[in-house]
Amino acid sequence: MNVGGFVWFDQTADGRQHLAEVGFGGVEMRIETADGTPALDVDGNPVGPTTTDATGHFLFPRLQAGTGVVRSEGPHG
Repeated sequence: MNVGGFVWFDQTADGRQHLAEVGFGGVEMRIETADGTPALDVDGNPVGPTTTDATGHFLFPRLQAGTGVVRSEGPHG
């Protein structure tokens, strides 16, 4: 299973990306289980953080199936 997403500066604070709202690069993203430990990949290894690219996209590939929480760490606008 892959989990990915997009981080942008929500100027209108409505939770929807509008054309003028661009991606936010350099944001550290983590994926954790409900108890706060790192999620595991398909080989059973803990998944480390990743960083959004210049356009705001990120991806956690090859995850074990289950429930996880994606968290971000600065910079925040």
